Amino acid sequence: MDFEHFTNAILEEISRLLPDDTHAAAIRMQRGNQTATYGLYMERADAGGAPLLDLFPFYEAYRAGLSLHDAACYLLENYKNSVPFETSFPDFPRNAAHFREQIVIRLVHYNQNREWLRSVPHRRVLDLAFLCEVAVPHAGEGYGVCAVTTPLMKALGLNEETLFSLAWRNQLSSIPPLICPIEDILSQPSPTPVYVVTNQTKLHGACCLFYPGVLEELARRLESDLCILPSSIHEVLVTAWDETQSKEQMDEMVREINRSSVPERDWLSDHAYLYCRQSGQILL
Repeated sequence: MDFEHFTNAILEEISRLLPDDTHAAAIRMQRGNQTATYGLYMERADAGGAPLLDLFPFYEAYRAGLSLHDAACYLLENYKNSVPFETSFPDFPRNAAHFREQIVIRLVHYNQNREWLRSVPHRRVLDLAFLCEVAVPHAGEGYGVCAVTTPLMKALGLNEETLFSLAWRNQLSSIPPLICPIEDILSQPSPTPVYVVTNQTKLHGACCLFYPGVLEELARRLESDLCILPSSIHEVLVTAWDETQSKEQMDEMVREINRSSVPERDWLSDHAYLYCRQSGQILL
């Protein structure tokens, strides 16, 4: 059974398990870099909506031998434990203020997401693009997210300028950066100093590259211009710029790492960047 047929079958199974006042649907979601999935969405008549829950991990469990009924029960239990109906994605316009407080920044490769970005407010930078997401914390760890499309932006009473201003304010106040030597992650020494730049959640942390003061501080520590290797959408690697290596060699290294070690959905860029400490600019 392929993923699309599984989605239809799991919806039928879930519908038999839900109370009469609750409706379930599957919504096609863009995951970035031209990959898509289906998300489970449930709505109760007296409580508005709730976040989307990615169905693909449950499809993988089904393919590994979990029965359809058990997959449905497991999925419902995960959904119930993620965010209570009354505290999850509230409906518009009564709770627009709640949504606005949860808007954050995401960084993606522009060309790989060009078609999707037609319907999503975004800002170009280098070969990348900033967009905004609504993040809703789960009762446990992690959070559910939904890209802020143009209709959603308007429903929230925002324009592009206020949307991105609000998103950056929320991002900087609620998702601090995490900068650490690569040795702390690999548990072995590195021949040259390399820093990992991400955030405290280690999810979609590459945008910390653009946090105020982050690159300035690393350039001060390394006493050099910086080479930035965009290892994934979740983190970047930063080291001193090596003038003995050409920009083409650095780009080729990034491409090789992407193709061999990073899932396509997590690719950020095929290019290394140069941070010039004198001008404070990131160059492609």
